[in-house]
Amino acid sequence: MKRATCLRLDVDQNRAEAERFQVNSIPRLLLLSSDGKKILWDTMGYRDAQTFAQEFGEALGVKDTGARAISATPEPPELTKVSAALSDGTFHRLLLSDPKAGRSGLKLLVEKLGAFDEKEFKAEAELVKKAGPDAVPALIEGMGSKVLAVRVGSYKVIQNLLPKADVARLKFNPWAPGPTRSAQLASWGRLSAVGR
Repeated sequence: MKRATCLRLDVDQNRAEAERFQVNSIPRLLLLSSDGKKILWDTMGYRDAQTFAQEFGEALGVKDTGARAISATPEPPELTKVSAALSDGTFHRLLLSDPKAGRSGLKLLVEKLGAFDEKEFKAEAELVKKAGPDAVPALIEGMGSKVLAVRVGSYKVIQNLLPKADVARLKFNPWAPGPTRSAQLASWGRLSAVGR
């Protein structure tokens, strides 16, 4: 990373630059030559640390990136507790015995709905659905995420949990600009009390 200068581009605020690089989906990673004229590496979607280090190193021409030494960080204990409780059908017991861990773990699980791997998304979505109405506040919070993939994933799951009439009445566009999304989510407010 010492050989690169990292820049983050908000495509909503910098539409001209997004168009210049034909950004149609995010996250998108570009490695440009030092003069900015040549694209050395162009990739879309999530990369785990090891894959990112390997691909990025290859794009820079680094022979040994040390990618083998990168290990996955352990999941937070609340996430592990909630995942296990949802899997074995004891989530409601967890909410009664440790409501703080139950709610924070559910929020962390909703963040994982931003998975780019379809199999991973489906597995996380099925777990969240097992929480039933208790998932609604976390999903609404996920719909307000800064991360587009989390917003889209949360919206997909909540559409399966709520009655179709509620979904049809309450509009939401995960791709809309921030102020528009905030206004749309305000109408979802009464639902956030569901399950509490």
